[in-house]
Amino acid sequence: LGLCFASMTQAATLLDKSSASHFINDFYKALKSHDARKLDLMIADDAKIQLHLVKMHQSFTLSKSDYLQQIKASWHFAKQENFDLSDINYTGNGGTGSLTLKMTESKEILDEKISFNNEMTVSLVVADDMIKIAALTTDSTF
Repeated sequence: LGLCFASMTQAATLLDKSSASHFINDFYKALKSHDARKLDLMIADDAKIQLHLVKMHQSFTLSKSDYLQQIKASWHFAKQENFDLSDINYTGNGGTGSLTLKMTESKEILDEKISFNNEMTVSLVVADDMIKIAALTTDSTF
């Protein structure tokens, strides 16, 4: 029982406002630097990714592998990627937490500069002694 409590306390101290904010910034640094291995480690295997494309009135639910495949495909066509995060807010209790944030994504695809806004909710868990994305929902102006 003592070991279980110590483990729960360790998970709770691992996931807090500061570590969650640091985690999401690291996630987008890995995305920008095309670090597929790090991104894979940062997303839980059973994560659910929900994308809502507001202008197109379309929604998609992706598995972790499908989401990573989409990211890798965009790396082949996109240049000068930037991810500007703002309004990062954290709520959490124990080994789980949630971030809400705004992210402006800009890049150049096939010599055309594009930019779009995302309002996001990112659910976080502690697994394998590290913070991971359990779910990601975004409403995008793309």
